[in-house]
Formats: sequence, structure tokens, C-alpha cells
Amino acid sequence: MHFVLFGFKRAHHATLRITRPILAEYGLTPARLDLLQVLRCRELAYIQLFQTGIRRILGVSAPTVCRMLQALERLGLVTRRRDSRDLRQRRVSLTDRARVLLRKVLQTHVEDGSMVKRVHQALARHPSVKPHLSLRHELKRVENLFARVLVNLRDTAVAWEPWSTSRLGRGS
Repeated sequence: MHFVLFGFKRAHHATLRITRPILAEYGLTPARLDLLQVLRCRELAYIQLFQTGIRRILGVSAPTVCRMLQALERLGLVTRRRDSRDLRQRRVSLTDRARVLLRKVLQTHVEDGSMVKRVHQALARHPSVKPHLSLRHELKRVENLFARVLVNLRDTAVAWEPWSTSRLGRGS
């Protein structure tokens, strides 16, 4: 495997190692949080989301979305209802319990910057980061790099940053 690809894989595993224990306290996994965040962003934008739209946004298979939604339904975090106009489609919604849980997770671990702070700390330790550059600038460079890589590798997901409604405009 090429060292860049290996590096991407290891960075992914490192983020999971950081986020899994935090989210486990809430009965969530990183993948479940991503899905709930997508639903939350759509809800905030007053957009109903079908199960097929979630598949396109997250860039995963239909069976994966189905399994994730079944698990979230069992946890009482989402509801799925057949669409009255197209019975093949299922509308997915957050429950009140999910909204409260998301608010708590976001306020405690995302909005306070604690999760991103770990990335900032990792970047600050790298010798290529000059002390006069802000870490926010460096993180933006990393974000832009990943965006280019995902586009050029024709990644199928359209949710780059699930908590930002500005980037959820495509493909649902």
C-alpha cells in the first residue's frame, strides 16, 4: 500500500480511537452520530429525508443504511414511516430523545472544540507547522486537501461536514 493511502487509513483509525469511547458514553458510534447529524441538519433546514437520500449523503450501501436505521430505531432515536405518495420510500425522522442526545453530545464534545482540539494538537506537533501560522489555518489546509482527494477519487458521499447545512446541498 502506498504510504499516503496508509496514512489516510491510520488517521481514520486514530480518529475512531478518540471518538469511540466518548460516543459510547451516549450509546452511539461515530457512524451513528454521522447519520443522526445528517438528519439533524436536514431537519434544521426543514427538509424531509428519505432512507435513499441518507445512502447518497453518507456514501454507503442501502443495506448498511437499513441496518444503521434499525439499530437507531431500537434505541428510540429515529422513526421511519412509509411515504403516503410513494409507498416504496421511507421518511426518516429524529425522535425527541435523539434531539436531546445530539444537543448534549454536540455541546459537550463538538461545539466546545474538544474533538477538533485533538486534531489541532496533532498538527501542532508536526515539524512542518510553523509557530506563526494559526492552527485554524493549518486545519483549513487539511480540510481542503481532503476535499480535493475525495472529489478526485470520486467519493460517493455528499456530506463532507454533517453538522454544517451549507455543505449538504448535493444529492438528496
